[in-house]
Amino acid sequence: MIKISELKTDKDGFNNLPARAEIEKELEALPIEFVDLIEQKYWQNENDTIVLRIKTDESKGGSFNLARGLIIGEFANRYNADELDFIEVDDKIIVRLWWD
Repeated sequence: MIKISELKTDKDGFNNLPARAEIEKELEALPIEFVDLIEQKYWQNENDTIVLRIKTDESKGGSFNLARGLIIGEFANRYNADELDFIEVDDKIIVRLWWD
């Protein structure tokens, strides 16, 4: 089950990356919402972990939504995420980013 959440980083979040403030600011501009998966600790927002749902628009077609997914991949690459994982839950794509 998906539960709307929030970004839950602290001063040590993102493994003390210097770009922490930039990461948080950029996330605000992305077409996402933060979520937690109930009873699945691996899929919950905390310190070095970001879990999100990509907001899609079915009326604009698959390539539009694919482009939104690629934005998240590019973001993970630019900020050196150690892990990018995704699953489908209730026809929604849930993405997990993690910094070691």
